[in-house]
Amino acid sequence: MLCAVFTLSLICTIGCKTTPSEEFKETSTYLVRGGYSDYRIVKPQNATSNEEFAVSELHDNFLQATGVDLKIISDIGMTFDGGKYFSVGRTSLLEGSGVKASYEELGRDGCRLVTKGDTVLMIGGKDKGTINAVYDFLQYTFDYECYAIDEIKIEKRNTAKLLAFDLTDIPSFTERSTAYHVHNNATFALRMRAQNKLDGWAKWSHSEFNWISPDTYYDQHHDWYSSDKLQLCITRAVGDLMSDEYDHSNMRGTYVEGVKKYLINNPAATHMHLGIVDNRSYCKCESCRASDAKYGGQAGSRIRFYNAVVRELSAWLEENYPEREVMFSCFAYLGSFNPPVKYDSAAGKYVAADPSVIPCDDLAVLWAPMDACYAHPFDAECNSVSYNSLLGWSAIAKHIYVWSYCTDFTAAFLPFDNFSSLLDNYRLLEECNVEFFYDQGNEWYTPFFNEMMCYVQTKLMWNVNLDFNALVEDFMRNYYKSAANTMMEYYDMVRTRYMIMDQKAAANDEHFEVTVYSEHYATDAVPGYFPYNLLTQMTEVLDRAMDEAELETDPEIRAKLKDRIKVQSLVPRYFFLKYYSSYFSSKMLKSMTDEFEADCSRFGISYVNPNQNYYVSDFTADLRGG
Repeated sequence: MLCAVFTLSLICTIGCKTTPSEEFKETSTYLVRGGYSDYRIVKPQNATSNEEFAVSELHDNFLQATGVDLKIISDIGMTFDGGKYFSVGRTSLLEGSGVKASYEELGRDGCRLVTKGDTVLMIGGKDKGTINAVYDFLQYTFDYECYAIDEIKIEKRNTAKLLAFDLTDIPSFTERSTAYHVHNNATFALRMRAQNKLDGWAKWSHSEFNWISPDTYYDQHHDWYSSDKLQLCITRAVGDLMSDEYDHSNMRGTYVEGVKKYLINNPAATHMHLGIVDNRSYCKCESCRASDAKYGGQAGSRIRFYNAVVRELSAWLEENYPEREVMFSCFAYLGSFNPPVKYDSAAGKYVAADPSVIPCDDLAVLWAPMDACYAHPFDAECNSVSYNSLLGWSAIAKHIYVWSYCTDFTAAFLPFDNFSSLLDNYRLLEECNVEFFYDQGNEWYTPFFNEMMCYVQTKLMWNVNLDFNALVEDFMRNYYKSAANTMMEYYDMVRTRYMIMDQKAAANDEHFEVTVYSEHYATDAVPGYFPYNLLTQMTEVLDRAMDEAELETDPEIRAKLKDRIKVQSLVPRYFFLKYYSSYFSSKMLKSMTDEFEADCSRFGISYVNPNQNYYVSDFTADLRGG
């Protein structure tokens, strides 16, 4: 199927925004003047760990920007009087200010930043949102921006006036994660307004066999599983799925009791995923085939099962843990990707194949387009299956979660070409009211602008109305500094090459495809995508960038820039070694291989093909004839 071709604009137009467009007027009050400030930070008497972190981020960054060491005080005995305070979290000052910040309006991460008199109130719908209110204050007051773990920008000022804030800042997606390996650093994840994918989850991913494994139950309960033991049989062993009564020795009872244990052992969890095993198998028994035929496919049978499970678990939670709020989720993935719907031509919309396949209120659908082409938006012609799946699920499910992909599991050194589709996809998902968004990046370190894409994606997850190209340009300017223009040229070379390949494919009625398993790119296709002369040009550009970095007068910054550029050089160096080793003498090839391996080790790059557990050490051993 032919993909549509989309024009690529690599130059940011004047007026492109990388931050929200609100502007706040200066007041006559000084936050700091001549290196002195009357302001104090006020925190709640019983501040939570997130509120304590928010206070420390405000204090430390204010000190970095102004040189002023603000005093931190508790709100004990304080009432709101409009004085010179930074109120962080749910303080008594907030209580008396009249400013409202409800969870119902703001969600978990949304926040308010309000000036009342001379007091600045920073508050979230939950305590994590308070951290984001602090970052909003720092961004508007001191042009604060976190680009990477080791790159934070903040304007140094010994004089600054208070701004008349009245900001409500709510993210495009309630919960967001890119799963880039750097988000394993909890502090950095908070600074990027992101989360580790496991935050708040009692269990995640392909989870079912954790509590109902065939290794434990198959010998006595063959009928609980498909004949190949790779998936559950969710109809034959359960009988009437909508019944509230069952024998606790049956499969559904064992399933429910297993999930309860995870919820008990994770008392703070707000999510629980009921995930199919990660394979394309499914049960083909007579009962399952009949159910699939009646209820709109495998997904219909599964939703009926999960509805029964979730209703029971929700009732159990209500009775035993009434204060807990847990959202359950199940996959729309592989065999259950297509929704149990039919198209109503008269109404012009998708409707449920049967009322019983509508997910119950406590069950979210985690839509995972594993087979999509990520070079093009989800609503492109080549992605019609994924697009119609999304529309169908959105029509019947109250809660939509998304697990999409921004990595190639088979080719760690191949740039993942989602540059032209990513923003369109994010905006489409926001239109579909997606609540939880997990865009799976590289959980292992890869060389092609890993830090940049982490920055750009987390910014867009917070606000899909920002400009992709402007974010890239802003990152380049602050991360590569004196070499920014040249590194932008290098990035543009790769994007332009992909664009040309896309256009050539379209002209020949072919499909330029980028998937999460694009292994053929790493074999037959790459020499065509990255010919020797292009790799030579890429190397020359990086050499120029390195020369520019050498001119940096600060030795610490110079060393940092040189390392950042050298990481990027690993992409063309890999392809030289992989496809053009015959172009080099044995002595040169040995030197190139040794240096490549050493640099990968130094920068923490382990994989060549993560899916096959093929490491850099395996690659270099093969080059050496080992």
